[in-house]
Amino acid sequence: MMRRRHFLSLLPAGALAGCSEEPPPQKVPFPKVPWRVTATTHVAADFAGIIGGKAVQAQSFSPAGVSMETFAPNAPDIAKLHTSDIILTHGLGLERRWPVDFESLAKTGVKVFSTTSTIPTERLIRPSGKGGPPDIHVWTDPALAIQMAEAITAAFKEVMPQLAGYFSNRAYQLRIRLEEINRTALDRAKKLAPADRFLLTSHDTMQYFAAAYSLEARALAASGGTLPEQLPPALREWITGHGVRSLFREPSADPNALRRMLYELKVEPDRVIHTLALPAAGTTVVTPYKVYEVGSATGSLQHICEFIISTLASD
Repeated sequence: MMRRRHFLSLLPAGALAGCSEEPPPQKVPFPKVPWRVTATTHVAADFAGIIGGKAVQAQSFSPAGVSMETFAPNAPDIAKLHTSDIILTHGLGLERRWPVDFESLAKTGVKVFSTTSTIPTERLIRPSGKGGPPDIHVWTDPALAIQMAEAITAAFKEVMPQLAGYFSNRAYQLRIRLEEINRTALDRAKKLAPADRFLLTSHDTMQYFAAAYSLEARALAASGGTLPEQLPPALREWITGHGVRSLFREPSADPNALRRMLYELKVEPDRVIHTLALPAAGTTVVTPYKVYEVGSATGSLQHICEFIISTLASD
């Protein structure tokens, strides 16, 4: 019987090297035309672009800087949905006021998925009590934003199973970024004193954020409402009783009106955050220590977490 060592010595030169080399990478089977994806929130649209990469062309239903809760779609806006291949709804009641029948769209061949359907019921906040409508602003909690990203990934894998590995790799990188944002925020929030855990905002969008980091949040107006002309007595008492020094406002809130309302209480109204809508891509916010790309979902979320917690600590 020929010994194995002698047999191998008789193989042609280069044969052994070929056995040890890794196989050439397989070409990713991208669709010839990217799938047109429309998301009903800016955050989901951004996540869809990150996860889908070259396989999709993602867009938001409402324009940059426009709140999904006050957005009044016209015919061209509705056309975005009818010409889409995939629609990513938010759910939790956000889309009910729009004149859009998503079930009928699904029957025409458009793939319709919800980005919040896998969030456990017990994680939802219901401001009016048990059985009431849920607060929609789940994206302000990075842990729940991760679940939105996972729902988008599952949707893309269902529609394009041949690209499952491609989507998984890109979703993994997004998850790592969101987990890092959450971990940093948790570490910083743990160091807040009990007297520093009171968060005042212009609009009521931060309840999930507050729950994630053990804060108590109050707002001047409902998430889709207008600011009051005068400060409600109960809120005035809450502000003075807890020594609140900063108000975090949406860009749409009039800083001069807020300044007049809060002047007597010495509350600073110029802390700007983006929770109702993302600004145009490429928009940045500069702080003394960092530049945040608030035109992206992850950049905006990082800004919210770090800016709010550091401000509460220093007030």
